[in-house]
Amino acid sequence: MRTIRSALLGTALAAVALPALAQPAPQSPGGPRGPAGMFARIDANGDGRITQDEGWSFLQARFAEADRNKDGALALEEATSARLMPPPTAAGAPPPPPREMGPMQARMVAMMFRAADANRDGRVALDEVRPLAEARFRAMDANGDNGITMDELPLRPRHHRGPHGDRPEAPPPR
Repeated sequence: MRTIRSALLGTALAAVALPALAQPAPQSPGGPRGPAGMFARIDANGDGRITQDEGWSFLQARFAEADRNKDGALALEEATSARLMPPPTAAGAPPPPPREMGPMQARMVAMMFRAADANRDGRVALDEVRPLAEARFRAMDANGDNGITMDELPLRPRHHRGPHGDRPEAPPPR
């Protein structure tokens, strides 16, 4: 994952149910990146606000992209490989190798996949994702105006870092 905030923007649209959909869709090199780039790709009309319809359209497109065998559902392998797609590169440059998932990340992906698999058939279909996407959208719409703006996104936590990005000091001995 590029950043926690990027992932949370993706999860605003249901990647809490299916992490494969949290990753940014391919973009042109030099375009916006990170949370702003993801937001811009989802905000189809460019008004600075993501509606539920825009979010659902984006999610459907990402789902179709991840559904490599076009059977209308994602198996865990499809979801995992969709997450590992390399980022876009400049024209003519060879793509970098996909990043490997660590064991903890693989466990989290599998756990979220199982949570989204409502009928426990080992596959996740769009109809299983939609209720989760709608619930996540409502949760992120802090002011209840049926749209998500950049200021409604959660801030990236500072994991194990001090106020300036350095490691926190060790606590004093007792």
